Amino acid sequence: MTPGKKRLLLVTATLLLGIVGVVSGMTLMLIHAAGFDAVARAWASARATIQALKWAAMIMVVWRWPAIAAWATERFDLSEEEGREMLAARWRLATALVALELVLGQNLLGMLAGH
Repeated sequence: MTPGKKRLLLVTATLLLGIVGVVSGMTLMLIHAAGFDAVARAWASARATIQALKWAAMIMVVWRWPAIAAWATERFDLSEEEGREMLAARWRLATALVALELVLGQNLLGMLAGH
């Protein structure tokens, strides 16, 4: 693995962990301050908007993937082959995002299990 690829993976993992940490921390603070029932009601009322924002973000990532891949290739000094591999991963990424949203976001497993 090239140093640029290692750096890209490290930056990506750090950003994802940071986002998860901030969202988790804010959720816990809200539950502590307002109570679980109030947070659950607010989440239920905002669910449609949040789903629309998630789908819009996924579409934007897939739509802008060539520019993201080009930027990452240049920024992290990836080889041309690694850049082509990253560009080729566009539809695999789209499939993975949709699968994650269906399974986790839409509770597909729960619906299939009858719960």
